[in-house]
This record gives sequence, structure tokens and C-alpha cells, in this order.
Amino acid sequence: MDRSIHEVVVFRLKDGVTREAFLAAVRPTQEWLARQPGMRSRTLLEPTDGQGVWVDTAVWDSLEEAQSAMERFAVEMADCEFEQLLDQDSVQMLHLAVVEQTALATAG
Repeated sequence: MDRSIHEVVVFRLKDGVTREAFLAAVRPTQEWLARQPGMRSRTLLEPTDGQGVWVDTAVWDSLEEAQSAMERFAVEMADCEFEQLLDQDSVQMLHLAVVEQTALATAG
């Protein structure tokens, strides 16, 4: 069984922030995350239902690496535009472990 940790962050953007401005602010965080020990992948999901809720997921080798990266991010990326565009009151972060996983074959 995969022992990875899935970090799930649910949030809204501040009023007036455009999709384009937000995606431009995401790029430096992608580059920073790619250099972090234990980082496997990141996926950013945008709202399609008009509710304005975004979801940012990251997969880490371990909870310790995820938490260590979060601490470094708070210091090294504290002034990044990404953080300034989020409605901080809406941010929820979860760290979850895989308990069941299904791999489906893709149609050829």
C-alpha cells in the first residue's frame, strides 16, 4: 500500500482576483515545491460550479516532509503573491493518508 501523504488545501480567492492573476502567482510556488524533499506531485483544481472554491493538492513521501516544507514555505515564500491573493479566512489544510486505492486500466 502506498504510504504517501496527500495534502489538500481548500480555499477561495480574495474578491477581485482574476484567474489569470492567480495562475501567474502559482508559477513561483510550483518551482519552489519542485525543489522540496519528498514532493511527488501537485495538482491545482479550479471551480467549475460557480462556488469559487479552489483545491490545491500535493502528494508527499511522508507527513514529516510535508510539514517541514510547510514550515519552510512560511519563511521562504511569506511575501509571495500567491499567499496575498488567497482569502485567508477560507483556507483549510488537511493531511491525509491513503487507505484504499484503485488503479483503472486506460482504454487503448
